[in-house]
Amino acid sequence: MTASTSDFRTVILQNLQRRNRRCAQFERVFQSYTALSDSLNYLVVQNSKLRQQKGGGGNGGSDSANVNDEVAEQLRKELDQVYRKKANNDQQLIEAKNQLADLEKQLNQISFERDKYFARVLEIEDELKQAKITVDEVKADHQLISDEHMALQAICNKLEQDFLKANNERNELIERLKGYKMQEIEMINQSNEVENERVRKRIQSQMEEAVALLPPIDIQGLVFVSSFLVLTFPIYAITKVTISFLYSKAL
Repeated sequence: MTASTSDFRTVILQNLQRRNRRCAQFERVFQSYTALSDSLNYLVVQNSKLRQQKGGGGNGGSDSANVNDEVAEQLRKELDQVYRKKANNDQQLIEAKNQLADLEKQLNQISFERDKYFARVLEIEDELKQAKITVDEVKADHQLISDEHMALQAICNKLEQDFLKANNERNELIERLKGYKMQEIEMINQSNEVENERVRKRIQSQMEEAVALLPPIDIQGLVFVSSFLVLTFPIYAITKVTISFLYSKAL
């Protein structure tokens, strides 16, 4: 049983108790009317008996007749009083019936409104149940989104760490590549130096052999040999610079 249903039953019980209290105030009228009816019936019976006694007395004693007349007069007075009370009670009874009819109309109206509100309460309860289901679904979706966000955040952090690690490895590889290139250049330069030295020695040996076969050289021949040596020795420097330049372009 829901709290709203219990509240409505409490309201209905209070309305019934209120109606009983209103009807209780007319209970005295009903009891008085019943008592007057009984008194009236009793007086009618007594009056009828007196009339029979008076009619059947014949030439009875005057004392008995006088007593009967006094009793009859007293009964008439009481009967008149009873009729007046009855008329008053009848009026009160009519008013009580009218008030009771009004109260019944009010009770019917209250019952109708009660049923209407009770139906509305049931509708609201259904709406609340549906709203609770919707709220639970939204909470579940929110929790799912939160879990997915945490998972994506963890993946993002892992990717960021992998990127930093890969970038560090890349930088290390670049540095190692630079070292290898420097070693390669050094080896090429050394090879060029060795080759230049070999060529220089070969040319020098050839020149010495040629000079040994030639007759004595004059001044012009000496100038020729010096010029030849000057043009030969720069080969090493030019070759080394060219290789260094190519390495710079490659980087």
